[in-house]
Amino acid sequence: MIITAIGKLQAREGFEFIYTGPQQQCRECKYKNVCITLERGNMYRVSKVRNVEHPCPIHFSGIKVIEVEKINKGFIVDDNNILAGSIIKLRQYPCKHIECLYWTFCNSITLLNTDKYKVTSIKRSFTCSMGRSLKEVTVENI
Repeated sequence: MIITAIGKLQAREGFEFIYTGPQQQCRECKYKNVCITLERGNMYRVSKVRNVEHPCPIHFSGIKVIEVEKINKGFIVDDNNILAGSIIKLRQYPCKHIECLYWTFCNSITLLNTDKYKVTSIKRSFTCSMGRSLKEVTVENI
């Protein structure tokens, strides 16, 4: 069990998010030891919302203390040589086909291009609307 805090509006069981790191205002906040407890680039799921709230300069409605579990992330890659156990760097794939079912995977703003990931599983292979051969994989930070 990992205890942290997020904005009240996001604090609901089952909510999933990728922790991208603290904001500049967080460094001077007296609640930073509650909020800054996660690893940058990892995905988490809220497993329990506690009945504790605090004010926050980032989340104007305040923050709630929560319990989270680390989960593997799903992404799209275009390397057909990837196998489970491969070490990869993820990157965004510029695509203008916003109507494509996979656009949010390929253009994820949560990708941290300097981080390395280990492929934990390959969910499926498919061809996108631009004709690229892609794989949907789950990864974990290393």
